[in-house]
Amino acid sequence: MLSASQEIASAMPYGFYAPSPLDTLLILFVAEDDARYLELTDFDVPGATSRSVVERWVTALAAKGLIERRDKLLALSQHGHALVTSIIEAIYAAQRSLD
Repeated sequence: MLSASQEIASAMPYGFYAPSPLDTLLILFVAEDDARYLELTDFDVPGATSRSVVERWVTALAAKGLIERRDKLLALSQHGHALVTSIIEAIYAAQRSLD
């Protein structure tokens, strides 16, 4: 999903592709799978127009309880992990129904 998002972001005119909240959650999901914690400076969010946009989305996602912060380190909360897992499962189910 992240690779597809990067391709779409590079094809669209600058500023016209902005799935920043989902991509932020996906980046943390992949990092968790690799047993890594990320800092905000580690994020390369496809389509994000600036670092401040990413910072605002991280703040909003943390306020909703989807991301946990420990000093500079960021990770998905249990709720965030469950949400991303359910999104991925829903996409798989939709793809299977098209086969």
